[in-house]
Amino acid sequence: TTAFPVSQAVGESGVDAAVDDRLLFATSHGKEICVRVPLSYTTLDQTALSAKLASLDNPPHTLLVPSFEQALADRVDAKHVVAVQSGTAAIHLALRALGVAAGDVVMTSTFTYVASVNPITYLGAEPVLIDSEPTTWNMDPVLLEQALASETRQGRRVAAILVVHSYGMPARMNDIRALAAHYGVPVLEDAAEAIGSTVAGRWASTLGDVGVLSFNSNKLLTAFGGGAIVTNDGQVASRCRTWAAQARKETHVFYQHEETGYNYRMSPLTALAGLCGLDALDENLRLRQRVFDRYRDL
Repeated sequence: TTAFPVSQAVGESGVDAAVDDRLLFATSHGKEICVRVPLSYTTLDQTALSAKLASLDNPPHTLLVPSFEQALADRVDAKHVVAVQSGTAAIHLALRALGVAAGDVVMTSTFTYVASVNPITYLGAEPVLIDSEPTTWNMDPVLLEQALASETRQGRRVAAILVVHSYGMPARMNDIRALAAHYGVPVLEDAAEAIGSTVAGRWASTLGDVGVLSFNSNKLLTAFGGGAIVTNDGQVASRCRTWAAQARKETHVFYQHEETGYNYRMSPLTALAGLCGLDALDENLRLRQRVFDRYRDL
């Protein structure tokens, strides 16, 4: 059996060579078989990383994370961004900032990754899963309303609605926000896969009370790890920033900790990769749209 990149197999087929080499073909008994199609493929652009660091005039490492936070806030048109080590950490902090506590109920989507659910259990709350509707494959507002009514009748406190924008497709946020307002429940967006998606000109992650992004290796904006809390609420941002840094009181010159915190801060090198990712975001969005158009035209 001989393995080779698909670009070698298809020759002048017209398919982009940059995409071709991500597919691995093999020959078996004289036939070509595709044996692996990666979910995602992200190269580490050392030239871009070096150029970005040089353009920042070799700043102290303490300035890289704030630089990334400000650049991201400007891009998504939000007042505050708190960069952390993962999207899961971002969900955990955001839920806590919204007041989720032991014994509460948090409603979230069935069609998601387990990282949307695990942070709910970190806080001792109970996830209630809401099934999908067929248009967006995301949380069904009709089923959400039924669940909210049921929990209210039982006297249980629904502390948050965690909406997931699966595959970057925004959920039906207008309907969900209307229900949340009626029942007095805050909305947290899991926009891990949805940077670049918009609803009426507003970026995913800014459609609810708080939003969460992920910069894992399979994301459109990748920093090879990391996540962020996006919000226009200064108090939420301040709490999350403090908890992510072990809840150290910044007003004290010594180590003063008066509540439980976490080691969730983003690393400077991750932030540097994130700044490069922001530079490449428009092109990545264009390429994703191109792939979508190809599928639509089939």
